[in-house]
Amino acid sequence: MQVVSDFQIDQKTFKILADQSANNKKAFQNTKECDLVVDVAIELILNQRALNRAENRKFLKNKVKQVKLVNGLNI
Repeated sequence: MQVVSDFQIDQKTFKILADQSANNKKAFQNTKECDLVVDVAIELILNQRALNRAENRKFLKNKVKQVKLVNGLNI
């Protein structure tokens, strides 16, 4: 489940939250509030993906530097 993996929560917790939201008619006063919650969730997911990509790029750059250093040692 994409949402579960992006927020790093287990499926049981997600199901409980979803069930409570569905059963609670006061969870959202109107569709505008619901849309806002969805927009915030999407923004959080996109930000996390951007952070993951940045970390991967940094890791790869460091790995290339290390390989160049090792190759330069002429062992």
